Amino acid sequence: MVLNKNIIIVLVIIAIPFAWSISFLLEKIQPKPEIGELHTIDSICLEKIGDKNKYAVSDIYNGELADINFNSMPEAQTFKAKITEEYKKGVNFAGHFNVASFGCGIGCQAYTITNIKTGNIISHGLNSELGAFFTPNSTLFILNPKENTPNPVDKDLLPYLELTQRKYYQIKDDYLELICEESTDSGIDSI
Repeated sequence: MVLNKNIIIVLVIIAIPFAWSISFLLEKIQPKPEIGELHTIDSICLEKIGDKNKYAVSDIYNGELADINFNSMPEAQTFKAKITEEYKKGVNFAGHFNVASFGCGIGCQAYTITNIKTGNIISHGLNSELGAFFTPNSTLFILNPKENTPNPVDKDLLPYLELTQRKYYQIKDDYLELICEESTDSGIDSI
């Protein structure tokens, strides 16, 4: 009985570094995509969106920040301190917008989008469970982006992912237009 326990302990000690080595090698063979890289596997929305270059912004505003007009979206007043703090960092979306992000509970992020040139808040209360993707040089805004979704995902998480929506927006003339929506389990491998 003692001999069996010792054999099991030795096998476990040998197996752990071996398993780590295999996972390390597999990651090198199949590298994970960089943050911000759009995935193209099994996504209806990415087909609908098409060439991401059509969302490109070439001019990034570097002028003075307008004062935030909280009257343009009064419900944003509740998060005035956080929105103002993030706003002071300047342009981070679509050439002349600022996206302020803040927590809204466990596994919840909220976003407020403000036009830096006018100070008008154009969107407040967008929520996500898996973060957002946006850049200063694109008009594309994605909630719960695929690169933030674990892949492969444990089968116990699949029901949660089926209820969570990935949403693709484009900003046009101070309006955030929903382009497409799909379940966050689209294109995800399960184990």
